[in-house]
Amino acid sequence: MKHQIVHAVQKYVLNPPIKLLFAMGVAPPGYALLETTGRKVEQYAAGLVNPRCIRTAPDGDIFVAESSAGRLRVFRGVTTDGKAEEMQIFAEGLNQPYGIAFYPPGPEPQWVYVANTDAVVRFPYRDGDMKASGPSQHIADLPHGGGYHWTRDLQFSRDGKKMFVPVGSLSNDDDPDTSPAEKNRADILEFDPDGPAMRTYAYGIRNGLGSRAPALQRFRG
Repeated sequence: MKHQIVHAVQKYVLNPPIKLLFAMGVAPPGYALLETTGRKVEQYAAGLVNPRCIRTAPDGDIFVAESSAGRLRVFRGVTTDGKAEEMQIFAEGLNQPYGIAFYPPGPEPQWVYVANTDAVVRFPYRDGDMKASGPSQHIADLPHGGGYHWTRDLQFSRDGKKMFVPVGSLSNDDDPDTSPAEKNRADILEFDPDGPAMRTYAYGIRNGLGSRAPALQRFRG
């Protein structure tokens, strides 16, 4: 039951995050979520501030980025009435966090990486941690600023050797050749896991939010 709910909730990541808002109890007035036959939708948690991204840790804990509040929350388990058994704030003081990834890939990660709007940071992590056991470590700066596309996702390659960070365009469709502020934007950027060297993996992608490692590796091939 626990993992069924985890995987169902994890799908509420795409923009616009209406399903995510329902799952976390902050759906806007006037919206209704239609249930498909044989499925039941229940509120898992409430009271979050602008929850924008959910990732599931290998141990089944649910990490949620509250972007406006600048923090990560962790939820664990599910009660008989469909609510979270435990909740803790994992980290605070972040700058519009969105992307969350566990490193190295596999069942025993040692770090939680977080993509702020302006930088990638990481926190030490072991299975079962619901609070960061140490301060954040800066990994890499990211292009930032402007009114469009402030979210930064991140994903590791399957072998753990590369980290991919999509950075959306600053404007709607400006060209970096004529708009210098668009440099390294509308791109998927590639880093080593310990940063900070940056390479352009793919470009001309208005907003690559949600790009996943298997698809990126097929693109490279």
